[in-house]
Amino acid sequence: MEQIDGDYRPDIRTIKFHLTQKYGDNILITTTHRKENVVCFKNSGHNILSDNWYQQKRSSEQEERIRIVKTAASIILEDIRSQVYETQEYPPPNNFLQESESIIPETLRVLTETIILNKKRGDLEKWRKRCTAISHCIISAARSKSFISGMQVGLAAFLYKKYGSRKLIDVLSSFGFCSSYTEVVRFEVSSIMSSPLEISDKSFSQFVYDNADFNTQTLDGYKTFHAMGGIHCVCPKTAILSDQNVPRIANLLSDPNCRKLRSCEHETL
Repeated sequence: MEQIDGDYRPDIRTIKFHLTQKYGDNILITTTHRKENVVCFKNSGHNILSDNWYQQKRSSEQEERIRIVKTAASIILEDIRSQVYETQEYPPPNNFLQESESIIPETLRVLTETIILNKKRGDLEKWRKRCTAISHCIISAARSKSFISGMQVGLAAFLYKKYGSRKLIDVLSSFGFCSSYTEVVRFEVSSIMSSPLEISDKSFSQFVYDNADFNTQTLDGYKTFHAMGGIHCVCPKTAILSDQNVPRIANLLSDPNCRKLRSCEHETL
């Protein structure tokens, strides 16, 4: 009471009345003869202990959530490492994504679908494709040397054919979205060196050829290059009967068949 500034100081009974009116049963005012009044809040100690308990509970709950996530990650990683993936062959060209979903471990599939498909409505096919793509990215990152994703190889090959940019492939590959440029080249060379496809006799075939001449405007006629290339057109596309895998060439530099593609004999005409 002595700390109240000003000339007016309320009576102790007025203060008791207003405190009791405001806090009700939560306040206790003790009046002792010849001693100062003692004001206590009945639930202050309980509230302090309760708040401390809930704060510790939240901290423990967060630690428990982290522990559960780490345990789930260990289980998924174990399932990824226990899978046996094909690294010696590429899938058939006409069915390149045939096993893109079946090679994903069940635990990883459940994780991605639980996160991505939550509260989604309507056609979920496009969202399941994203789940498959993300799962392939995770597996490729966990097993970079023992897993070849047909989906990522196909995407990289498509982008290279569409835009012809090695830089684009390298950037996307660095983020784990597609295979590397080296893998794209290996896939193209392996496809060229693989055995020819089986075509039905009832199909319509047409061979289309064209030539190209380089450095023809010379005075002496030397150092010119004449080339001819052709393609085989087949209709309908179901006439291609082959469904065989493409053997993957591990080392392009040491393979004897690849050396023939790198160089050719020069003939002076």
